[in-house]
Amino acid sequence: MRYWIYAFIVVLIFAAVIVSCGRGQKSPAIRGAPTGAPSQQAAQPEPENIERNALVVVSPDLSGLPAGAEFDVRIDYELTEELYQMSGRLIYNRQAMQPVRVVRGSIPDSAVFFSKLDHPQFVPFAFTQLDGAKGIQPGAGNVLTVRFRLTGEGAGASRVRLLNEAEFLQLRASNRGRLSFDLEHRTVAK
Repeated sequence: MRYWIYAFIVVLIFAAVIVSCGRGQKSPAIRGAPTGAPSQQAAQPEPENIERNALVVVSPDLSGLPAGAEFDVRIDYELTEELYQMSGRLIYNRQAMQPVRVVRGSIPDSAVFFSKLDHPQFVPFAFTQLDGAKGIQPGAGNVLTVRFRLTGEGAGASRVRLLNEAEFLQLRASNRGRLSFDLEHRTVAK
């Protein structure tokens, strides 16, 4: 009986995410690194040096990139606690770029994962772990990476960022309680 209650809660959460994201087809989750030149990897702190939960959006400096160029935006994490569920929206300038694909990072294979690329203003994503399975363990790593393609000039002034509203950006522990976290945006050289 308890399993059915949790399953029902998970279904409701994903129904709410799907409705809030608009209608459309689910984008495929692609495992492994995207093709093309890899993004500049930021140094990750050692697990024993992590003192807080944090999400870090890492994106390249877009100035000087021509139309048609592709680039990766990473959502990295630093965790002191297990991450069991997460949802968010990655906002972008639709006049200057379009999302191409989403690549799962440390999200466990057993987790239910959702993302789609056809919304004109943001890339929604969410994952949840089912009862009894492990989530993302404490430490540092990558939640996911989104590949974008520049569609117009002047993208240098554009910035990809997470929508920082509690209704959409949520991290939860295995007890379903919300995790507090800091949010950072870092720009790295191309």
